Amino acid sequence: MALTYQYGQSTISYKTTGKAPVNGTRNDFRLACVNSPPKVGGSWIVFADGSRFRRATAYSRSKSFIEPGASQSTSGKRFFAGQWVDVYAKTSAGGYRGDTPIGLVSNCFINGTIGITQHTNVPFIPTNRRNEAVTKALLSISSQKAGLGEDLGSLGQTIRMLHNPASALIGSLRRCHADRALKPFLRESIASLRKMYVRGKISDWAFQRYLEYVYGWKPLVQDIYGLIELAKQKGDAPLFLRGTGTSKVKLDNPDWTFNDASFSATTKVSSHAMESRVACTLWARIDPNWAGVRTLNQLGLANPLALAWELAGWSFVVDWLLPIGPVLNALSAPAGLAFVNGSISNRVKTRARYEHWYNAIDSYASSNSHASGTTGYDGYTRETLSNWPLPGFWFDHDPLRSDRPLKALALLWLQLGRLH
Repeated sequence: MALTYQYGQSTISYKTTGKAPVNGTRNDFRLACVNSPPKVGGSWIVFADGSRFRRATAYSRSKSFIEPGASQSTSGKRFFAGQWVDVYAKTSAGGYRGDTPIGLVSNCFINGTIGITQHTNVPFIPTNRRNEAVTKALLSISSQKAGLGEDLGSLGQTIRMLHNPASALIGSLRRCHADRALKPFLRESIASLRKMYVRGKISDWAFQRYLEYVYGWKPLVQDIYGLIELAKQKGDAPLFLRGTGTSKVKLDNPDWTFNDASFSATTKVSSHAMESRVACTLWARIDPNWAGVRTLNQLGLANPLALAWELAGWSFVVDWLLPIGPVLNALSAPAGLAFVNGSISNRVKTRARYEHWYNAIDSYASSNSHASGTTGYDGYTRETLSNWPLPGFWFDHDPLRSDRPLKALALLWLQLGRLH
């Protein structure tokens, strides 16, 4: 990973006594910390029939940043050395030490559920979220509803493209057959017609008309032949299944307040939302050697554990909190399938407004406008999978989402009715 920083310039001017103002300039005002990898070329999987599949590549990046907004303007009076003197503090946009959030962002944005450990690090994939995304992807690929539609749709599109040249050829053949002047010559070869033309047995007009038809058919036939060959290639190509699963989290982070090492500057990061999306994608091919097992799996007969759990009373209620049923079903998801490729990723985003100010004269200030800006983190991590991943349990933080409260109330009502 290549860790780079982006810097800007900041200034401050302040006065706390009757002395001359103090001015400061910094050229190390850190605007961003970028963690980006070198580019990596992808590789291909080549199958026995010559078809190719592009492998997923591992990739990670992150950026923690500051976008300066307003500047600080603080003014007031202080009684010093027997007299009242003016005191003030003025800074450039974002504050003189407005990069404090980017240095302490790990304290503000760090969160194991989201996947952030430090502002200089790329996000990781939390185990709980990984289990959820992987299990959902396995269940998705077992349904066979993902990649088949794309492949068959592409084949159908190619076949539909045959309509135009085929229709043009059929129409031209019909017109030729309906032309009475040409009917006596339709069963003759080109060589025979040439001899008839030389001997004067066929007119110039009829001969030219016949050649126009014949040579007009050639490109149409070539187009039809090319499209049929393309359709055959698409029909012979392997049909890929694609399964996807996601785990989305959105958390509300409270206000955070920091002081720098000298306690002369304060930074407050406002409450903000933190979003994370873990996604798993799996690619597979139908294994002809195990087609029977796949059929049993589709019928729900290949996994006795999952069947027993489904038949257990109130099992679906337990699944609201701890999804035992989906995990058991996902264990047999690869049945009848040959693994091709896969990946799992985590995308993390958060932005927050911050205020920053030089606080040494706060107690004397009659007017105090803080410097401000936006700070945030944006990161992405993708890992590759070389074989079928194992499903795992995860804890549902919102077990009563959607219409589940109504279902729970209905179940409770039925249970109370049985007690009477």
